[in-house]
Amino acid sequence: MCVIHDLGEALYGDIPAIHQDQSIPKSTTEQNDLLQLIDPLPMTIREDIVSLWDEYEAAATPEAKLAKALDKLATILQHNQGKNPQDFDYRFNLEYGKKYTTGDPWIERLRDMLDHETMQRATNAVKHDHATKMEE
Repeated sequence: MCVIHDLGEALYGDIPAIHQDQSIPKSTTEQNDLLQLIDPLPMTIREDIVSLWDEYEAAATPEAKLAKALDKLATILQHNQGKNPQDFDYRFNLEYGKKYTTGDPWIERLRDMLDHETMQRATNAVKHDHATKMEE
């Protein structure tokens, strides 16, 4: 299911939440890309793939909820460990995907650890920004 979800990002990449065009849902764009990718496959396989896609998008099963939660947590982890623009808003991640990362103790514990790291990064970014302004 995670791979099926990521296939929707294979052609044009994953659009960061802060850069998404709210007039066109990200899921619509990704589903269109997925359909384009799987078009050459036999109909039964396409139907199975689309069914998994729909299950993920709706978070309709425990497996889909877990996959969605892990996708959100992976994004936060990448922001915490990756190289971001100097003005990156780490605090955005404190609410990002929250509705998908509650209800399961294991996922909530992971979220707590990532939120703690996010707060540290946000605090350090503010200190760095303040120090830079003082130098100017």
